[in-house]
Amino acid sequence: QLGDKVVVSTLHSHDIMRLESGRRIRAVVRDTQHQLLDEKTFLVVVLDPKRLELRSLDGKSMHNQVDSSMGFLTLVSPHDILYTSTFGFSSFLVAATFLPMPWAVWAVAHVLDIFQDRADPAWIEFSLVLMVVATAITSIVTAIIERWRRAKSLSPMQQRIRDFRRKLRWQNPNPQPCERGPHRAVSVAVLTDLLNTFSDFIQDRTAYYLDSNIIRPVTRTHRLSFAEVAGPRLVTHFVSHFWGTPFRHFVATLTRHSKSAAGQPGSQQLGYWICFVSISQWEVTEELGGGDWRESSFYKALHHETCEATCMVLDDKALPLTRAWCLFEVLQTYLLLHTHKRPDFKGLFFCTKEGVIGSQEEGCATYDVSVALANRLLSLDVAHASASNEKDQEMIARVVHEEGGGMAQMNTFIRSNMSDTLGVVHQRFEKQMVSLRRNLSDTFNAGDEDTCVEDPRMVEL
Repeated sequence: QLGDKVVVSTLHSHDIMRLESGRRIRAVVRDTQHQLLDEKTFLVVVLDPKRLELRSLDGKSMHNQVDSSMGFLTLVSPHDILYTSTFGFSSFLVAATFLPMPWAVWAVAHVLDIFQDRADPAWIEFSLVLMVVATAITSIVTAIIERWRRAKSLSPMQQRIRDFRRKLRWQNPNPQPCERGPHRAVSVAVLTDLLNTFSDFIQDRTAYYLDSNIIRPVTRTHRLSFAEVAGPRLVTHFVSHFWGTPFRHFVATLTRHSKSAAGQPGSQQLGYWICFVSISQWEVTEELGGGDWRESSFYKALHHETCEATCMVLDDKALPLTRAWCLFEVLQTYLLLHTHKRPDFKGLFFCTKEGVIGSQEEGCATYDVSVALANRLLSLDVAHASASNEKDQEMIARVVHEEGGGMAQMNTFIRSNMSDTLGVVHQRFEKQMVSLRRNLSDTFNAGDEDTCVEDPRMVEL
């Protein structure tokens, strides 16, 4: 996505000709792993030798958020012949010039009687056929070699993925499948390494981009979860989040949480269970429990005895609470506190990149985001939470009604949690204000004392 345009950058020169206004070139996009692009036909506009703009078939620019670092674009026939160039010339003209050449040579020779009395007519016909066959074979071989050369060329993303696989193989030489659920958590260090390795590709992109462009290609060989390939650990914190959160924000948020937990017992072994890295993207149906939510990896991880709390990654829009699976996770958190009453379970943490709301961590500046979130929660109703799969949404709504007392009870639980954390933020804010005012007063009084010291020269006067 480039501004309000969808722009395709090609590995090599695309060799598509610029056309005068009004003439349209059609192309099909494949293997991008993006549902808005794959197997769909678009109009293409040449921007430069390595960039094309995709437009809808009515010629309008596309404003959808479309991100992918893979795939192929093929011109629709006969546009692939009419509107491409070879060595800077129209492919159609090149073909029209060279393919009839053997016949033209034969025709000229026949008209001018060049070969008369100099060769056997059968030999001349054989030479003509040989020239045609040689020209065709040369063209085919040249095309095959060029396609092979381009196919063997790795894009910058493919090279990065290859190198990252090697690095993971060195760190975890023999990845093994783990039991679904609690054994597939990852450390903040693993997330940070993933971000740093692909930062120039990820930029402000989200888990939707990571899943198809990085996670799946990295795990394709083993067909395991990313956690299993990178090196898993046991869950200590379940992470509830919205896939549309920028990955940079996501990593920064969990980094702040890990710092707030630093110094606590077991803080060196913090394991974050995160759906897009902790479940196998190759077996999603099984990971979701195959229709039984109690068998889902989400449920197994959150209810495991080593899971201490739910960390909800938030911004001031509270987008996770608009998603049905996040609502499911909030429900399970509520049940662990109020029904199962696990004494070692700490409940729901509201986590932001500024810090954990209500945390006593030094330098944690969450006042503004706390107020913004509280205002958002006043109007947010989890009854409107949605899922990409309608059956999942219906199942979660039913479970909330049967197990948690309904949507109103979930709204109350969430707002009660925010109210409690706001109380901590309020106390911390007041304490900081009192300290600042005292320090400023002390500085002001010290300044007054300095200005009141008598100058000896004034006394003499």
